[in-house]
Amino acid sequence: MSQRTLDEQLSAHLNFLAQDQENLTLLIKISTIYLELGNYDQAQIYLDKAQVIDPIACLSYQGLLDLQRGQFAAARKKFTESLAHEQTPTLRYNLAFACFLDGELAQAHTHLSCIAPELLPSEGKLLEVRIFHGLGELDKALSCLYSFLQEEPHNAEALGVAALLHFDNDELAYALEKAEQALKLDPDNYDARLVLCMNGLNSQSTSIETVKELLAINSTDCRLWFALESLQMSQGDFVSAEDALAQAIAIYPDFYDATIMYGWCLLVQNKLDTAARVFEEAATRIKELADAWGGWGTVYALQGNMSAARPLLDQAFTIDCNCFIAQIGHILYTAHQEPERANQELVHFLKNSDNSVSQKLAVLMDEVQQLAIA
Repeated sequence: MSQRTLDEQLSAHLNFLAQDQENLTLLIKISTIYLELGNYDQAQIYLDKAQVIDPIACLSYQGLLDLQRGQFAAARKKFTESLAHEQTPTLRYNLAFACFLDGELAQAHTHLSCIAPELLPSEGKLLEVRIFHGLGELDKALSCLYSFLQEEPHNAEALGVAALLHFDNDELAYALEKAEQALKLDPDNYDARLVLCMNGLNSQSTSIETVKELLAINSTDCRLWFALESLQMSQGDFVSAEDALAQAIAIYPDFYDATIMYGWCLLVQNKLDTAARVFEEAATRIKELADAWGGWGTVYALQGNMSAARPLLDQAFTIDCNCFIAQIGHILYTAHQEPERANQELVHFLKNSDNSVSQKLAVLMDEVQQLAIA
């Protein structure tokens, strides 16, 4: 509905309300219009007046208002209370959506499953796909999605979701094809733009401005903060990259790659004690991946604590003999009695690596080793 239409409706309803100030239907309608206009304070004022008349009738509307304000837990509570008084597919969907946004994916699926398939709206079917995606069940997500696309083959949102699923499933050709189809129908499709943004990191066609445009739409997407960090690190802006990584990890604490890059960021800024804690926490949490062990060992090697570095580096190489950061630590360890030769080997290794932080790290190592020689 256009802004003009909403404004006209609001004006008319306010005039009617002036003649009947305790009209519950008018109060809720006015609150709903203010909600659509994005004026949450006014929406709450009129909803509060309605709640005085009939608090139960206002529960679901309060849930919608809380949802728009990003107060997902409060929205879940209101929708749950409302369900005790009425059972409707719309209310079930709203509760499932609130759970999804609040990160409670299993609960979201439970509530969505309570809706009969023939009564599930299109947005409900796509929500189910997103829930399966969030749970890491890509096969189920793709199966549900393509069943939906058979019904609505030109649904831009569904095509954008398809692009994202294929991208996360390492099916790049399919991902780019679906992203292109989605953007033809809707140039602002977020999922399709996200796929192109993430894909462009490898080809260096994605700009910091592009990432920030998407962050303005969804600042809670940890992948975008990771993408921003990647671009900032490639430009040598490690201070900004550290902030971006902190944002990504705050949103998704189990984001292993972001944690490793956070350790890198700290390491190249010579914040070795903090880097050691970051790598240690990551290695303790996910023992089967090499980078955290290698990073942890390399920090100890830089600090001259070779007895602590050795078992950590050995653990990294047991998992992955080509672990980049562990190779750095290994050079430091094996040549610690000849720091000048170690410095030359390490800087040569870094300058001949494709790693995006190698040049900066080479400079840091040069400085550290020069201090060791002195």
